[in-house]
Amino acid sequence: MNCLIVDDDIVFQNTIKQYVEETDFLKLVSICNSAIEASNFLNKEKIDLLFLDIEMPEMTGLELIKSMSVLPSVILITSNHAYALEAFEYDVVDYLLKPVTYPRFIKAVKKAQVKYQRRAKKKGDIYVKSNSSLIKISNNEIAYIEALGDYIVIHTPAKKYTIYSTLKSFIEKLPEDDFIRVHRSFVVRIDQITAIDDFIVMVGQKNIPVSRSCKDHLIARLNLI
Repeated sequence: MNCLIVDDDIVFQNTIKQYVEETDFLKLVSICNSAIEASNFLNKEKIDLLFLDIEMPEMTGLELIKSMSVLPSVILITSNHAYALEAFEYDVVDYLLKPVTYPRFIKAVKKAQVKYQRRAKKKGDIYVKSNSSLIKISNNEIAYIEALGDYIVIHTPAKKYTIYSTLKSFIEKLPEDDFIRVHRSFVVRIDQITAIDDFIVMVGQKNIPVSRSCKDHLIARLNLI
């Protein structure tokens, strides 16, 4: 995850820089000495995680958050716990009080990592081996997946792909908000369901069975009126 540190205190900058460098899944891209500098930087560069001090001159960390229409995940850091309630109104990942210890730091960044992985899953592509080639399939192309013995078949509107995998291991790579298992042999993309009739769901022109054990969960996931 690409990180940016924003703080006007060089001692704190160095502490967080050291923590980032000791953490395998983090990469420090830059350090900004003010929220204004960070605002300009974020308009030009893609950052996954922002370590943001609150109390800075000219523009505070919270004012930076308010000024940006799109922000990376944010871990706020301050010496004043009075900002905590307001901070969480902006959906920050965590709120750390100075001085920050490494155990508390790693607890916060692991929350950010989970959020990042979920976001990557949702937006990401899947690469599958078909014959001797690697084929890229976007998550939003997949209509449903069918298990056939030691293989699965990925169905898209244009084509189907047969790969060697279990259904269980494959669905772990999919965004859980978009897909649902409806049967031991079928996973469907929720927004591709066009109709439900008792223990059958329709995905395009395909009738897919729904098991009794999965039906309640399916109904709970749908936007029923």
